[in-house]
Amino acid sequence: MLTAAPDADLEGSLAEWRRIRRRKRLAEVHWIDALYQAYLTALLGGTAVLIGAGFVGDGFLTPSQLERLTRDGSDWVGLITAAVVAVGLRSGSRGGPVALERADVRHILLAPVDRTTAMRGPALRQLRFLLFVAALTGAVAGILAAHRLPEEDIAWAACGALFALTTIALGYGAALCASGLRMPSWLASLLGLGLIVWAIADGANVVEGSPTSAAGHIALWPLDMAPSGFVAIGIAIVLLVVGISLVGNVSVEAAERRSTLVGQLRFAATLQDVRTVIVLRRQLAMELPRVQPWLPVQARGTHRLPVWTRGVRGLLRWPAARVARLVLLGAIAGLAARGA
Repeated sequence: MLTAAPDADLEGSLAEWRRIRRRKRLAEVHWIDALYQAYLTALLGGTAVLIGAGFVGDGFLTPSQLERLTRDGSDWVGLITAAVVAVGLRSGSRGGPVALERADVRHILLAPVDRTTAMRGPALRQLRFLLFVAALTGAVAGILAAHRLPEEDIAWAACGALFALTTIALGYGAALCASGLRMPSWLASLLGLGLIVWAIADGANVVEGSPTSAAGHIALWPLDMAPSGFVAIGIAIVLLVVGISLVGNVSVEAAERRSTLVGQLRFAATLQDVRTVIVLRRQLAMELPRVQPWLPVQARGTHRLPVWTRGVRGLLRWPAARVARLVLLGAIAGLAARGA
């Protein structure tokens, strides 16, 4: 009679299989391709730094501007954290943030292996990559900000990197928790939108004490060492630990759907098929058209403006998430125009 192998043997076999696949994948990458990718990354990164340096300028802030930055800067910087957490919540409610290959979903998540063990490795690798990119981006942003702010460049670079690490940890931890708890999409979108609106209202001094302003204080520690930044770091660590412990509770159906769409999205992006990328991105965000339009429109014979009528019917079938995002982007554009 056949007996099931012990869990330890299965987990060891899984780890060995992934190591073999990783070595094989690296062996198939030609050194010319790797060098070309590194060249493109360095070129784009250098261009972004030059553009950012030109945008920031090099004139020091006046005392009144510096006082205003110390008072309200953390609220607006916290808006970045709110946006990242909102994206994480939406991604987690739709089967993210980990996008496994389709074979992994079908043959590993359905195998007699602990799902938390099977998902922990890919989640940690993705988190490690995101933290590396966040630290590099935050350090560069801190160095650029130091051109107009007092204190040493190294202090701004360190605080910028720490803020970026905390922000990514909060967003990724929120995504893992939303995925592990099977949070409904509407609830995740509502929570994310609430955080963004709260952060904007706090920056405009309409309300006080948004949750994400604590993370914003980290970026401004060289000016004001607010202790609330340590609270944000602690919350980020707790969210990551809880999220990693819940990573195995992901929905298999949602993971398979996400893996399929992400694979198609990467292929379309490689071919520079913009239209397919947009369509797949909407499917990945579950922005499917409404079955029933917002307002009933009946056709009465041959219309004189068929293209216009078809466009209006398409707009009437927009999902609520797309309408809300359009309104939010319009409000942000209006505030940016008013600020300019």
